[in-house]
Amino acid sequence: MNQKINAKYKISDIEIELKPFNFIRIHRSFIVNPKKITAFTVNDIEIGKKEIPIGTNYKEYVFKLLKSQKH
Repeated sequence: MNQKINAKYKISDIEIELKPFNFIRIHRSFIVNPKKITAFTVNDIEIGKKEIPIGTNYKEYVFKLLKSQKH
């Protein structure tokens, strides 16, 4: 599904709203559902064939979280 949503909200507000649903912020411009991640490296994640960069400020947190969920 390649659907874009335009919202007049700050991404930090959306992040707070989605936190109870286990979404994670991986970049200043991206929040994702970790259950949809099909692959990842230290630099990006993949959801299907779509590559999404992991922001520098989020790398340590995201990588640690994804490694712990892998097993």
